[in-house]
Amino acid sequence: MIKRIFGNGFHIPAISLTLLLITMLAQPSDTAAAKQALETSGKYAINLVSSLKPVDPKQLPDLKVLREYLLYTTRHKERGKNWYRLRIGFFTDAKSASRVMKTVRKEYPEAWVTKVTDKERAASKRLSLKVGPTKTVKQKRPSKIKVAAKKSVAAKIIPSEPKKENGSVSDKNLISIMESGETAMTNGKFRLAAQLYTKVLQYKEHKFSKEARELLGLAYERSNRLAHAKAEYRSYLILYPEGEGTKRVRQRLAGLETATAQPQKKLRKKKVTKESTRVYGSFSQFFNRDESYTDLGGKVVTRSTLSNDFDINIRKRTGKYELNSVFIAGYELDLFHMSESTTSISRLYVDLLDRRLHVSGRLGRQSRSTGGVLGRFDGALISYQYFPRIKINAVAGYPLDTSELKGIDTDKYFYGVSVDLGTFAQKWDFNAFFIDQINSGITDRRAVGGEMRYYQQGRSMFSLIDYDISYGELNTLLLVGNWTLPSKTTINTSFDYRKSPTLSTTNGLLGQTAAGSVSELLDIWGEDEVRNLADDRTATNRSFMIGATRPLSKKFQVNGDFTVSETTGTPASGGVDAVPGTGHEHFFAVQLIGSGLIKPADTAIAGLRFSNTSTANTLSLNLNTRYPVNRKIRINPRLRFDLSKVRSDGARQVKVRPSLRTDWYWKRDFKFEFEGGMEWGHERVSNQTNNSIDYFIRVGYRAEF
Repeated sequence: MIKRIFGNGFHIPAISLTLLLITMLAQPSDTAAAKQALETSGKYAINLVSSLKPVDPKQLPDLKVLREYLLYTTRHKERGKNWYRLRIGFFTDAKSASRVMKTVRKEYPEAWVTKVTDKERAASKRLSLKVGPTKTVKQKRPSKIKVAAKKSVAAKIIPSEPKKENGSVSDKNLISIMESGETAMTNGKFRLAAQLYTKVLQYKEHKFSKEARELLGLAYERSNRLAHAKAEYRSYLILYPEGEGTKRVRQRLAGLETATAQPQKKLRKKKVTKESTRVYGSFSQFFNRDESYTDLGGKVVTRSTLSNDFDINIRKRTGKYELNSVFIAGYELDLFHMSESTTSISRLYVDLLDRRLHVSGRLGRQSRSTGGVLGRFDGALISYQYFPRIKINAVAGYPLDTSELKGIDTDKYFYGVSVDLGTFAQKWDFNAFFIDQINSGITDRRAVGGEMRYYQQGRSMFSLIDYDISYGELNTLLLVGNWTLPSKTTINTSFDYRKSPTLSTTNGLLGQTAAGSVSELLDIWGEDEVRNLADDRTATNRSFMIGATRPLSKKFQVNGDFTVSETTGTPASGGVDAVPGTGHEHFFAVQLIGSGLIKPADTAIAGLRFSNTSTANTLSLNLNTRYPVNRKIRINPRLRFDLSKVRSDGARQVKVRPSLRTDWYWKRDFKFEFEGGMEWGHERVSNQTNNSIDYFIRVGYRAEF
C-alpha cells in the first residue's frame, strides 16, 4: 500500500480567512454584499451528484445547506452520453468548499470539490433550482429556536462541522478502514473500496486524508467511474499541490484526460478514443554493515552488503482493455564473500483486463494470500466477473519458497478455483475456494475453505478457514474483530489457530539429513510413512489477543493488548529428534502515543512490554519519536531497553539499543536515508559475565521516476 503521512498541519490561511469573513459579516448591512461577492467571485463549487438523467427538483432532500448556497445544474457530453450534474456554489477556495461538503456527505456520499469556469459561473443563476422550506414543527422550547435563528450570518457562508457520533476518530479505527479498503482494492472490489475511502474522508482532516483521497480516485478509476475519478484527482491537486504523491496523481489525471479526450471535429469525423501509456518505478541502493563484539568471541563482521533494488510498472489503457506489467527485482552484493551474492525477483507478471468480456488475467511470478494460495508462485490467475456480485477465479502454478533466482521445481505444483461473492447489503463479502497441490506425484496439500468480511461504521470482522481434506485436519481458523464504542474506545480481538508450518507432505523433509526431496523420502519410506512424518513435523499454534485503544485528548491516546499463545511439541520420528512444546506464553503491552506535541507532524510513542515465554521472562521499554525538522528532513530517534531472565540457566541479560534514522528529501522524487545504532549487552551467569556491543549502519538513496 502507499506510505502514510503522519500528522497534519494547521491551515492558517483558511482560519484567517474564516475569521476575516466572520468579522466582515458581523454587520447586518454587509451580509447581502458579502454573500453576493462569494456567489460571483468564488471559483469553486461542490458537485453533489452526476447522473445520466436530468435532476428532478422534487426529489431533492430538504437540506439547509441547499437553500443557503446557489443550487444549480449543468450538462456536459462525455463519450457520446449526456451527463447532468447538481452543484452548489460558490467558494473562494477549495478548503472552504471541503468543509461545506462534509455537511452533505450523508445525502451525497460521492460529492466532490471542483474548480468552475467563468462560463459556468455566469450561467449558474439561469440554471438554478429551489428547494422548498422546511416544514414548521412545534417545538417544546421555542426560545432556543429564536436564539439559534439569531446566530451570526457567518454560519450561513461557512457552516460549522456537522455534529456526529464519530466526528473525530482514533488512528486505530482509521487504520482498520484503510486496511479494509486496501483489501477491497486487492480483491477487485473497487466500488466497496470507494465506499470505505469515502468514509475515511467524512472525518475532520487527519493524517490519512491525503492518502484516502488519492485511493478514492484510484477506486473510481478502476471501477470505470472516470468522471468521479478525475474530480477526486483534481481535488487532490488543489488541496495538496506539493508532496510525495502529487506527481503520481497528476500523471493519473493526465492519463484519464488523454484517454477520454474528444477528437477535434475538423480533423476527424469519427470519434476516436486515444490510448494512454504510463511508465513509472523506482531504484534504490543501500549499504548495510553489522559488526558484533563480545568478550568471549572478539570482533566479528556479520554483514557487509550493497543492496540494489529496482521496480518498474508499465500500464497501457484503451477503451476496451487495460494492460499492466510489473517487474520487481533485487541484487545483494556480498562485499566479503562475492560468491554468496544473490539475485532475486519478487514479482514479474503481466496483467490484462478486458472490459467487454469482463475477464482479467495475470501471468508470471506473483503473490496471492487468498483463495487458498500460500504466497509467492510462478503461474497464472484468470478471473471472470460472472455477475456484478459473483467473480470466478482459477489459479495454477509452481509454489516458491524464496524469491532468489533459481530454477523452477516442476515436481511441486498446484491448481485451484475460488468464487468471490459480494458486496451484500453494503456490509458482507465472501470467498470460497478449493486448492490441490502435488509434490513428486503424490498429494502435498488438498484443502477447502473460505473467507468472510463484514464492515459497518464502527464495527468490522474478518474470518478465514482452511481445512485439509487429504489429511482430515483443520489447517487454519482465524477470527479478527474491531468495535468502536460511543466513547471512541476501540476494542480489537483475534483468535488464531493454525498448523505451523501449514500442513503439507513436504513438511516430512523438516529436520531430515537422509533426504533432500520428497521423491527421495518416498524411496526410503513409502507414501504412507512420508505422510506420517509430515504430520509429526507439523506443530499446532493457538493464540488469543484482546486489545483496546482510547483517545485521551486531541494529542494523546493510549492502547494496550494482552496475548496468550501456545505451540505444541512434535514427536521424534524418521531420525528427527522431538521438539518440546512451549506451554502457555503470555504477552502484555501498553503504549502512550502523542502527536503534534512540538510540530503538527511529529509523533512520540512510549511503550512498555512484558513477555513470559518458555525460554525467558523479558521486560522491555521502548521510546520512538518522529520529528520533521523541516519539509525536507525528518529524524526518527529510538531507544529500547530489555531486561531478561533466561529459564534454562538462570542467566540475567540487559540490553540497551539506541538508534537514529534520518530521511532527507533532496528532491520530490529523490530521497536519502540513513539509519544507524548500537546494542550494548551484559549477561551474567553464576559468577561469569559477558559484555557485547553490536553496531549497525544502513545508508543509501531511493529514486522514483
